[in-house]
Amino acid sequence: GRTVAEEEPDPRPGEAVGEGWTRIAHQVAGHGWAYDVPARDVQRLAASATRVLVRDAGNHAYNAVSTPESKPIQQLREGQCIGSGGSHAQGEIEGYWRGHEDLVDKRLWNRGCPPTPLSEGLFWACNNGQGLHLFTREHPQGERCQFNWSGRPNAVEVFIDVAGRTVAEEEPDPRPGEAVGEGWTR
Repeated sequence: GRTVAEEEPDPRPGEAVGEGWTRIAHQVAGHGWAYDVPARDVQRLAASATRVLVRDAGNHAYNAVSTPESKPIQQLREGQCIGSGGSHAQGEIEGYWRGHEDLVDKRLWNRGCPPTPLSEGLFWACNNGQGLHLFTREHPQGERCQFNWSGRPNAVEVFIDVAGRTVAEEEPDPRPGEAVGEGWTR
């Protein structure tokens, strides 16, 4: 199979990518990013999804996919920013994210994030100076689009598997960098 890097690098807003994946957010410029569908619709779409994919638009091998029915998709279904409403320690994160070691081990954990609605952000690695932050202008800390809080802006993309087969039906535990299903690599 093809790897993510061989897939189309810039899917159109709301367009399915690969088998059943739909992009819901992406960087537009600098720290600016945008939902591809209205934030209020993310919750509705997540109701029929099972996983979340986060990746670098310019380096598709730098990605993480949540395990089916785990905390990330549950938070989107509740209308909450991924990572908000508590703490998600490194050991816990590894239980529901698979992918690039640097992204999973360093960028996705958090400590003590308050509940945050999707209108303020999509991902918050609160109190993690190396963590992923996707905040809207409405967030108290201002708009952010970066894999590393202390770094430069990044071309982050976020997808959900609104339809189609699940990884569990295709490959039970793919290894990072291994081709999976219709053109996806973790």
